[in-house]
Amino acid sequence: MKPLGLRLVMLSILILTPAWSDMRSAVQPGRQPFDEHPEKPSHPPKSEVSPPASITISYPEAGSIFPPEITPPTFIWHEEAQRAAAWLIEVQFADGTASIRLKSRGERLMVGEIDPRCIAETNDLPRLTPQEASSWSWKPDAETWATIKNHSRERPVTVSISGVGDWDSDSVLSQGRVTIHTSKDQVDAPVFYRDVPLMPSELEKGVIKPIVPSAVPLISWRLRYVGETRSRLLMEGLPTCANCHSFSLDGKTMGMDVDGPQNDKGMYAIVPIRPLTSIRDEDVFSWNSFPAKPAGHRTIGFMAQVSPDGQYAVTTLNEAMYVVNFKDYRILQVFYPTRGILAWYNRMTGQMKALPGADNPNFVQTDAFWSPDGSYLVFARAPARDPYPKNRPLAEYPNDPNETQIQYDLYRIPFHAGKGG
Repeated sequence: MKPLGLRLVMLSILILTPAWSDMRSAVQPGRQPFDEHPEKPSHPPKSEVSPPASITISYPEAGSIFPPEITPPTFIWHEEAQRAAAWLIEVQFADGTASIRLKSRGERLMVGEIDPRCIAETNDLPRLTPQEASSWSWKPDAETWATIKNHSRERPVTVSISGVGDWDSDSVLSQGRVTIHTSKDQVDAPVFYRDVPLMPSELEKGVIKPIVPSAVPLISWRLRYVGETRSRLLMEGLPTCANCHSFSLDGKTMGMDVDGPQNDKGMYAIVPIRPLTSIRDEDVFSWNSFPAKPAGHRTIGFMAQVSPDGQYAVTTLNEAMYVVNFKDYRILQVFYPTRGILAWYNRMTGQMKALPGADNPNFVQTDAFWSPDGSYLVFARAPARDPYPKNRPLAEYPNDPNETQIQYDLYRIPFHAGKGG
């Protein structure tokens, strides 16, 4: 078992989808855009021209790499001077392709559609920040975006946005640019995700409970290909929380938490994926049947992962969890294990055993993830401790100093058909 010098990073993506209106201009190389009199200089002498004010392009970020099949992104920028009334957009290609020049009035950002069923006393309608409210946006049409992608796989493209005083002017008041790339590799798979309403729940110490029980049926399970503009609804209206899930490498097998009867949060299902997938009794087992479970302990099987071949599932058992739910809908809860060992389940034989080398009760061993070939696992480990030290008040907000402090290291261990290392 070897420690890995790695850090975990969480990325959050904000997608906004405003409307827009553009006008394409066919401009010959070397000609200034929208110049009706090319024989006359379109700008005053250099000595009389003030340098353009700065435009900050907040999306996409510089150096962004897009999948080749992805739909057009929305470019978002902020002009500090707030002087421009229209925008000149130029796409410059490094492979020698003629530049694309467009003019757009831009659109302000808007909050998207809200499901009225998800509005509650414990949350609030989303609002734009002052920076977002004063930003502008533009989305390339399908033809323009296809050209950008086709000519940015080998070399980057530069998208320049210039603010002008009015629609008929090409005198630049402000300017910014961003360089982007297109990957040679396709995503080539859909994204499967849960659409969860942000409706906070009252704290129940030690219980992972992100939303009020009445909102559980509002959770939607969706599928979306990055080349499609909308997702597909697969499942909704579940009476119980079915949360953490994973797939085998070939996408033919899924594992999923299934909170069962008698409040057995250790119920887990492993099922083959079909056009119409049903979870039957024979597909479900309970991590609480773990033979090395301490007497009286109720385990949940924290963050289980199905193996690449779909034969095994690995999880954290005998866990002790630090859990705090917040009434702030923007971050509903913080939870992580402070005790626990790794264990595995064999779908074919029904065996459930601890994984040697990751089963030391003096440490918390958690969040195991399979290598692509299933030969080893990477997991987080830290010295074990009680989740709620005596006389310490509960945290009132994320990163509150009263949170139980723990720092994990990453380790790698061979699986060896459950023999560990």
